[in-house]
Amino acid sequence: MKLKKIVVQIHLWLGLASGLVVLIVALTGAIYCFAPEIENATQPYRFANGNVQTSLPISTIKQKAEKALGGNRKADHIGLFANNRSAVVSFFDDNMPDYVVFVNPYTGEVLHKQNMEQDFFNIVLEGHVSLWLPSKIGQTIVDISTLLFLFMLITGLILWWPANKARLKTSFKIKLNASPKRLNYDLHNVLGFYASWVIIFTVFSGLVWAFSWFANGSYWLMSGGESKPDSEDPVVVVYKRGIIPSTTDSIVQLALKKHPNFIQYNIIFPHEPEEPLAIMMNPHETKSYAIEEHDYNPYTGAEIPLVINPKHPKIIFADRIAKMNYDIHTGAIAGFVCRLFLFFACLIVASLPITGFYIWWGMGRRRGR
Repeated sequence: MKLKKIVVQIHLWLGLASGLVVLIVALTGAIYCFAPEIENATQPYRFANGNVQTSLPISTIKQKAEKALGGNRKADHIGLFANNRSAVVSFFDDNMPDYVVFVNPYTGEVLHKQNMEQDFFNIVLEGHVSLWLPSKIGQTIVDISTLLFLFMLITGLILWWPANKARLKTSFKIKLNASPKRLNYDLHNVLGFYASWVIIFTVFSGLVWAFSWFANGSYWLMSGGESKPDSEDPVVVVYKRGIIPSTTDSIVQLALKKHPNFIQYNIIFPHEPEEPLAIMMNPHETKSYAIEEHDYNPYTGAEIPLVINPKHPKIIFADRIAKMNYDIHTGAIAGFVCRLFLFFACLIVASLPITGFYIWWGMGRRRGR
């Protein structure tokens, strides 16, 4: 009983410290669960009839998008899709708003220009990641609150654990005809228990991004004691003066012919003379774990062979999980059904600070506070 009282206090104060942040992060996460479907249903400019193999040269698409923004900005990357989708041309600049321009890749028509500071789902994502505060401040608050929430999940499961068989029968269901106080307790206790088994994966994957020590520790556990390898330095292309660069058009055209079995192709233009032209190829529309990066020498057009870390000659289980981290976090790893479960779990998590507050308020009133 003494231990449980201690756990109650830990759960209580962690909840009071992080409740508002958890509420915002959970609600924005729930909204973001179905961003792909909502965007496709409400934004017709995302679609264009045709096949990627018959699209215009990438330089033409790039030129059309840059002209649509006045001609004074350079595109950072272009997303192409296998069938019946617009080309998505992205512009990123620290001193100017990020923009996305949708271009019909078969006719060159500019279909839509989107200031990402005014994009609904981008605003939702900013709230989820940084609470709409300055990035460093907001992200730090969210990261710490996520860590506190992990301990809240653990202490919550301890408090949920029934003390006897009689309590076991009532621990899995909500008594709808109970008093308001008991109903609120069940909504917090029972729904929190069910949501924990879904949301725990989202919390873990979020902490992998938040803290390097957490990422290194989880990698060590999943790999059976292997240390997480350091990030590889970017590929550096050695150029010789006087060599005429290959055109981006020819590189992309050859890449599409050589790798035709992908749904998405994201062409990332070099920012520096030493950088390669990168094409990220994805066989899925809403998942990212299977993305392949192919680098090309923009002067010769030759594909640069993948450099494998000699300490890790093949991808081990921990590396596969690391690549899946984003899809685990968003629920995309198991498709629409998984995202549906995550959606309801996020709504439940958003309700926990509210029902928990009323439990605390009732405890205070009962003690005459």
